[in-house]
Amino acid sequence: MIEDSTARYPLWFSIFFNTLMTVVIFNLMCIKKIKETYAACVKYKGVALRMMLFTLLIYTLCFFSTEMVGASNYNSFYFAGSALLGYWFLKAEREKRRVNVRMSVVLLILCVAYGAYLCFSARSVTTCSLGILWAVTGSVSGYFYAVDSSRFAQLAGTSANQILALRFDLLLLFSLFMLPKDTMQLVNSRSMLYMFVLALTGTALPVYFLQRGINVIGAEVNGIIVAFIPFLTMILSVIFYRVFDLNESGFVIILTALLILPLFPYGKIKRCKFVNRNGKLL
Repeated sequence: MIEDSTARYPLWFSIFFNTLMTVVIFNLMCIKKIKETYAACVKYKGVALRMMLFTLLIYTLCFFSTEMVGASNYNSFYFAGSALLGYWFLKAEREKRRVNVRMSVVLLILCVAYGAYLCFSARSVTTCSLGILWAVTGSVSGYFYAVDSSRFAQLAGTSANQILALRFDLLLLFSLFMLPKDTMQLVNSRSMLYMFVLALTGTALPVYFLQRGINVIGAEVNGIIVAFIPFLTMILSVIFYRVFDLNESGFVIILTALLILPLFPYGKIKRCKFVNRNGKLL
């Protein structure tokens, strides 16, 4: 829907109204704790401001990258980068740490190889390169957002709803100033309904469950687990849209195989143990 939105409407129009609808949804969800939420924001303003800044980068770059390289390629690079960072920063004993570092390096090589292939086969190398760069930068921002939001939840004792109620404020303010001059001509019942559905399905629901996950398992494990999303997206694309691109799907299949590989060390199936940032075994 984001890819379709950027084709129908100006980029900043889509970003602003998607963000506005999302902010309204989450503020209504925690309306009874809204004063408590923003009081915590003021008290821990450093962490809160970083969360908002990373959110600004994540969603702005998401729209730009999707417009340049398409939704599937954006997903692939964003979540591959997420897994790379998750493995790199995941705390573990020495032997497991070596495995994690190797996984990070292999994922980096895979992304560079696929990125080079896309750029050489694209109509515009510059556009393709920038699209990939924005996706990767968004991925880095997403990881550090997860770190700060997990820390904010621990410091302030806030729920996922409360964090989500304030994380989009800076993005909303910035996108307001970036709105095109002819914005009011585009505002009608059809475009607003479209933006509400986009905000609900493309932003509100995904980030709600994502934030719940971050609060429980921490940024590193979350970064690895969400990297399975491109594979699930690929399956849904085949089922609902009968879309299967060999190049994009090949990258996603290799990425998913690499993510599964550490669960089967030395050819023997072992229980996979995840530890959150508090040291609690999951």
